[in-house]
Amino acid sequence: MKKGILILFFVTFLLCTIYIISKKPSNDSREISIKEKIKTEIANDVFIPSEYDDKGILFLNQVKNKESYFPKYEVRITNNVHVTSGDWRFFQENYDHIGNVKLVIEISKNVFNDLKKQADINLLNPNLNVEIKGIYECLNICFERIKQTDGRWGNQCNCIN
Repeated sequence: MKKGILILFFVTFLLCTIYIISKKPSNDSREISIKEKIKTEIANDVFIPSEYDDKGILFLNQVKNKESYFPKYEVRITNNVHVTSGDWRFFQENYDHIGNVKLVIEISKNVFNDLKKQADINLLNPNLNVEIKGIYECLNICFERIKQTDGRWGNQCNCIN
């Protein structure tokens, strides 16, 4: 009888151990959860190199390439790294070169939809929407204000017409 109870206890212990091990998340699932967390965090981010001359056009082109509309876009000024939010790995690997959010820009859904219709955002294009040209001017003011004040006067910029 004691042998039977001991065997039953051992089999139960073995089954519990196998069950616990099978429920433990693998490295793949941890990487997927990290990937999803980072992708969610940077989905509305726009990355602008600090030395880039035409930050407004780069901003508009990156927003145009977003999969979906966001009421606010967080601008990160990067150091010698030109990136997009399409690849989540760069964010972790290059965080020291990317920096914090320096500017939050609001645009309307109509502007986003107009950007999606454009083949390329180029100010010389005669078919470029007048509203987009107005947003471009607003963006230049926002980037200049951040450059001049180093963010001391706040980092919110409303470019909704």
